[in-house]
Amino acid sequence: MDYDALLDSVFSIREEILSHEEAHREWKTSGLVARMVKLIESAPADSLEKLEDRAEVYDTAGDSSFLSGRRRLAADYYEKAFLCELQALESFGGSEEAALDRLYNAVVSRNYIKDDDCGELKNRAKKLLPAKRVDAVMKQALHTGRDRLQYDPVELTDGYLSVIDSVEEKVYNLLTDESGGKLNVQRMFPHRYWREKKRFLKLAGIDWRTPSELNPGVRF
Repeated sequence: MDYDALLDSVFSIREEILSHEEAHREWKTSGLVARMVKLIESAPADSLEKLEDRAEVYDTAGDSSFLSGRRRLAADYYEKAFLCELQALESFGGSEEAALDRLYNAVVSRNYIKDDDCGELKNRAKKLLPAKRVDAVMKQALHTGRDRLQYDPVELTDGYLSVIDSVEEKVYNLLTDESGGKLNVQRMFPHRYWREKKRFLKLAGIDWRTPSELNPGVRF
C-alpha cells in the first residue's frame, strides 16, 4: 500500500471512531484505535510530514482513549505523539509549538493517573525547546493534571482493559433504547450506569469502585 492510500485508510478509521464517539458508543473505538495506530506505524516516519502525520494519529488515539476512560492507554499515546514531534523538530526542523502542545498533553495525561513530575519528558524537551517555555508548559500541565477526581486504580490493569469494552457494551444495551441509539446514558443516568457497570465487572471477576464511591463530596 502506498502512503497516500494508507493515509486514506487511517482517515477512514478516524471518521468511524468519531462517529461512535458522537453516538456515545465508546466501547467500539478501542479496536479501531489500535488498527489506526498499527496502520500508521507500518509506514516509515522518514520525513517531516510523515512524523507529523504519526503524531496526529497518536494524538487522536490519546483523545479517544481518554474520552473512553482508558487512562493508561491515553498516556502512552500522548507520550508517543510528543516524542514524534521532538524527532520532527530535531531531524527536520519541525514546529516548536506542536512539540510544546504534545508535551502539555503528555504531562496532563500522566498526572490524571497519579502525581508525576515527568522529569524525563521535561529534560528531553529542554534539549530542543526554550527552557522558559518548557517550564511554563510544565507548570500549567502539572496543575491541570493534578486537579482530578479520584478513580479506581484497577482501571489501569490488563484485566480491566481486557473486559471493559464488552462490559460497557452490555451496560449501554441495558440502559439505551436501541431504536434511538443516541442516548448518552453516562450523562443522563450516571449513578445507574455505574451500578450496572460495577455489577457486570463483578461478573467478569473485577472489583471496581465507582466515581461516586471514591468522590463522596462531589455531586455528579
